[in-house]
Amino acid sequence: MAEPEIQRVCAYCDKAVCISDGEEVVCEVRGVVTADNVCRKFKYDPLKRVPEPALSIASLELPDEEA
Repeated sequence: MAEPEIQRVCAYCDKAVCISDGEEVVCEVRGVVTADNVCRKFKYDPLKRVPEPALSIASLELPDEEA
């Protein structure tokens, strides 16, 4: 299974720290910017991304068996 492409946004950058409101980050390079901003110095930090929740078995529908 192929990995999904990671968005190159400042919210996931190693050089940025989120401010309490979550819409802005403090970047080492550019200062205060929006979380969806991006620059050439982007370096992905996997610990900043929140993965999508996994599907539970109960949420999956099984096809009806025909006799």
